[in-house]
Amino acid sequence: MDKQELARESFELHSKIAELRERLLAINAELAKFAEFPEGKNTAHFSADGYNVKVTHSERWKWDQKKLNAARNILGDKVFLPLFKFSWEPKRKTEVDGFIKHAPAEQSRLITDALTITPGTQVSVEKGDSNAL
Repeated sequence: MDKQELARESFELHSKIAELRERLLAINAELAKFAEFPEGKNTAHFSADGYNVKVTHSERWKWDQKKLNAARNILGDKVFLPLFKFSWEPKRKTEVDGFIKHAPAEQSRLITDALTITPGTQVSVEKGDSNAL
């Protein structure tokens, strides 16, 4: 193949991949609607015509570094540093969750103001025994 043919095929494949990725996202969103999550769980399983489907809800946390620095200045190192690494990422999500729930409202708000939560859903489909779930 010459470079023109390779370039054309590469472009066509990228276009197809983008279309397929978009279709896959739409299908996964529809599959996620069938998920029944057990109490307190973020993962659900179901089968459909010999396919095992797993749906997982997730959250992506993004921290505003300027707001975290301001929170550290107000809270002080004794309160702040057990929760966050020096890059101002939480040490453990469960500790931060506990602090947000149980700290005085003004302290909790300093932390939640620095947080952006982006929900996400992951779906995987495997061919398999529908009785295995």
